[in-house]
Amino acid sequence: MVSEDQDVLSSGDGRSCIEPSPTTLSKQEQKVGDRVAIEPGAPRETDEFCKIGRYNLSPTIFFCATPPDDGNLCRFYKHNANFCYKSVPRAQPQPLGPLP
Repeated sequence: MVSEDQDVLSSGDGRSCIEPSPTTLSKQEQKVGDRVAIEPGAPRETDEFCKIGRYNLSPTIFFCATPPDDGNLCRFYKHNANFCYKSVPRAQPQPLGPLP
């Protein structure tokens, strides 16, 4: 794929919640200051794939940093709260990937 536009990079990300959505369907309550991991792929609307839990197959899916959509490498980023998941606090060690 060749992009002629200037794109904003970054896809999956971790952020601090500054304003949780009052309409979230997520089972996790997000509060101001919570660290969240952002799912980079989220559907733009609810369709039959979303209703059965297979949102990754939705034709309306939005992926951060996939043209024509910009990524989330910016100071503030608005994302669907149903695709933001509570993360570990900064003080806890993060797991490494599998080591050889």
